[in-house]
Amino acid sequence: MTKNTQWKRTKPFLWLGTASFLLVLILSSCGNNQVNEKENHAPISDINSAPTAEPDPIKVLASPIKLQPNKTIVYLTDYIWNPSIIESISANENLDVKHVGDSLELTPNESLPKLSTLDLQVAGHTYSIPVFKSQKLKFKLRYKAKEGEKHNTVKVKGEFNNWNMEAGIMQLQGDEYIFESYAEPGFYQYVFVIDTLEITDPRNDSTVSNGMGGFNSVLPVISIDKLQTPVLSTQNFTDNEITLGLENGAEQILTFWGNQRIEANKAKNSITIQIPDAASQLNRSYIRCYAANGNRLSNDVLIPLQKGKVITDANELTRHDHHTGILYNAFVDRFYDGDAENNSKTEGNIHPKANYHGGDIAGVHQKIEEGYFQDLGVNTIWI
Repeated sequence: MTKNTQWKRTKPFLWLGTASFLLVLILSSCGNNQVNEKENHAPISDINSAPTAEPDPIKVLASPIKLQPNKTIVYLTDYIWNPSIIESISANENLDVKHVGDSLELTPNESLPKLSTLDLQVAGHTYSIPVFKSQKLKFKLRYKAKEGEKHNTVKVKGEFNNWNMEAGIMQLQGDEYIFESYAEPGFYQYVFVIDTLEITDPRNDSTVSNGMGGFNSVLPVISIDKLQTPVLSTQNFTDNEITLGLENGAEQILTFWGNQRIEANKAKNSITIQIPDAASQLNRSYIRCYAANGNRLSNDVLIPLQKGKVITDANELTRHDHHTGILYNAFVDRFYDGDAENNSKTEGNIHPKANYHGGDIAGVHQKIEEGYFQDLGVNTIWI
C-alpha cells in the first residue's frame, strides 16, 4: 500500500545536467508474504552475495542502457569520471562488447534476453548497469514505379523518422524502391516523396487524414509476442525484506541495491527482496527492481532506504534524493533580466525570438530569493 504525505517546500537547488525521473514508491509495513519459488531468469551476472558499502565509483544510480537493434555506443565517462579505474568489463554472452578508448560498442544477437547487465569490476567489487534489449521491430516499405516512369529520388518520411525524408532514402532493388528500418510496436503515419511529389502508399489502403486536406498512410508495427507485460507494485515489508506484488508473471527479474545486483525470490504473484546488511551503514541507499516477459518490460520500482530501513514518510526525503525533484527548465537568456549591464544583443541576421533576451544567472538567483519557484512547488531548477 502507498502512503500519501504532503511534500515539505524548500528553496529549490540548481541542477546542471540531464533530467531523469523515476517514481519513488513508498511502502507501509504489513506481515510477511510466503515465497516458495526461486528467482528464474536467463543468466545475467554474478549476484553479489554480500554487497559492499564501499564508495560506489558510479556515484549515482546508473541509468539503464537501452540498446538499439544493431549497435549501441556507450561512453564510460557517462558513468565513471575516470574509466581507467575499471579493472574489467563483462556482459551477457549474447551481447558483444568492444572496448574503444573510453567508449564501448554493444552489439546484441537474437538470443540476448530482455534484461541483462553490463558489469564493471572496480577495486575488487562488481558494479552493474541495467541493459534493456530493444523492443524495436524491423519493417520494410516498398514502392514500385509505374511502367515507363523514372525518378531521380524516392524517399519516405513519417513518424518513425521524425518526418525527415533525408533519413528515409529508398534504395532501388530490381524494379522496386526499398526502405528498411526499426520502430517500437505501434502505428506510424507516413508518405512517399517521389522526386518532389508527396503521395500515400499505393499498396496500403490504411490511411488517415493529415489535418490539411490530404491523407497519410498508416504502417502497423505489431509484435507477435503474445506474452503479457509484467506489473510490479509495492506490497509490504519488514526490517529485513521487501515484498512486491507481481501481475502477469515474469520470466526475468533484475534487482539492485544501489548499483550492485542482489538476490530476489519469486512466487506466483510476488517478489521478495532481502535488504542487504551493508545498507545499515549508509544514510541513504536505494533498491530497484525490473521484470520482463519475453520482450515486454515491466514498470520499474525504486525504494529509498534510510540506514537500511524502508522510508515511509515523504518528508524524510531531501533535495539530495534527485528522484523527488520537481523540475523547472529555465532558459537563462530569456528567463529574467537580473543585471541589465550585461545585456548584449547578437548582431547579424537572427530572428528576434531567437536572439538574446537579457536573461542571466543573476535573474534566476533573484527569483529564487523572491520565492517564485517555491510558490510554483518547484524544488529543482535545470539550467
